[in-house]
Amino acid sequence: MFRHFLFLLAAFVIASTAPAQEESAQARYADAKDAFDKGDFQGARKMAEKMLSQGQLSREAFQLLGNAHYRLGHLGEASLFFRRANLFPPVEPEVRQNLAHIRDRTGHVSFPRSAFREQYAGFLGRTQWFITAVSAAWVAIGSFVLAIFLRRHSPLRVGLAFVRVLAVIVAVLAGFGWYWRPSFERIEKVAIITVPDTKAYTAATVTAGTVSALPPGSEIRRLEDRGIWSYVEIPGEDQNRRGWVQNAAFEPLWPYQRGYLE
Repeated sequence: MFRHFLFLLAAFVIASTAPAQEESAQARYADAKDAFDKGDFQGARKMAEKMLSQGQLSREAFQLLGNAHYRLGHLGEASLFFRRANLFPPVEPEVRQNLAHIRDRTGHVSFPRSAFREQYAGFLGRTQWFITAVSAAWVAIGSFVLAIFLRRHSPLRVGLAFVRVLAVIVAVLAGFGWYWRPSFERIEKVAIITVPDTKAYTAATVTAGTVSALPPGSEIRRLEDRGIWSYVEIPGEDQNRRGWVQNAAFEPLWPYQRGYLE
């Protein structure tokens, strides 16, 4: 009984403090955005990074950090934060344009992806797509069951058939959106090169042969960690390559809790 009371009390405290926390996050973002608009890019970067360190993750904060790093000349970090912003629905056209602009400047490499799938899936989050698909599926099932109990020539059967077909279409489309939306498992090992003049080597030493240059903003996929080195997969035009990259040269695409992506 006492444990139940404590649970209810904790739930009440969390519910009562949530609006205040949201208001605080909005105020901090407004301050960071104001600093950026005044040309204080370093100050805006520090304020936005403090928000992230306190768990206040949002597309706006990541996009602001991308813009601040770009103005500071940190193209690798800018690409990293724009990519993180792109993981939040809806996908902003400005973010995609900024990533394309950085790619034109640095020539960084990325794993192939469909622009249509990325844009389509970016309308909603994975949980929202899942709820939409399940709800539509239940509507289709319900209309089918209801039609069974109606008379054969009832005019409602035609309407229910239309509802059933429409619900199935919605369920399928939502299913595609859920599947195409990046999940934690798909990006867990993906990292972004942030240090200029980075190279991938044939062995875990800078005296080994070079596999390829990795301009800032390049994507890699970690396969194995060994001390200060990682064995990674590198996007290629014909086929992906593999090599060793120093850990200090890249940052994980998503080092935060998986729940934020849902």
